[in-house]
Amino acid sequence: MGSVIILSGETDEAVISEEKAEEYRNMGTDTKAGYNYVITIFGKRVGSLGIAGETGFVKPIARISAKTIGLYISEYLKEKEKNRILQKMASLAEEISGNPQNGIDCQIFTDDLLIITGAKFVLLDLYNPDGRVVTIAALSGEPEDIWNSKRILGYQLIGSQFNHICTIISFFKRKAAGVRLSIL
Repeated sequence: MGSVIILSGETDEAVISEEKAEEYRNMGTDTKAGYNYVITIFGKRVGSLGIAGETGFVKPIARISAKTIGLYISEYLKEKEKNRILQKMASLAEEISGNPQNGIDCQIFTDDLLIITGAKFVLLDLYNPDGRVVTIAALSGEPEDIWNSKRILGYQLIGSQFNHICTIISFFKRKAAGVRLSIL
């Protein structure tokens, strides 16, 4: 019964006395006296841990155990998400390197990088084998940011060629003074 109380959001803990346990058993539940504590993952209550026994003795054990379970699961989920992102990025990099001239692949690559990284603006440039010419192959971001970049720079970025990446950076600094663009 303690888990029902906790998961309803009423409280983070439930102390079940022997009298309360008897009352709940009379209602048809299999409740024992003890202590229950909430398990949270990323700030969301997902369960509870209950330990039967004398409250003064089991309370600290239940609290530490429930918090440890929540932290362990949170870390596991973070690691799993990180691995998913790394696999996605590796897959995208492999895909783009297999056919770097395909504009659709480049656009999908930058769109996915935008989502994966949480950046506001992603720009993909392709280098010529001699390393002197850089071609902007794809651009992703909020439509308003992309429109503003076209307005500020005075031309369409995709397909533009520069002699060297430093030229691009200095060009952005001159043209977009006061405007912050995140370039990957």
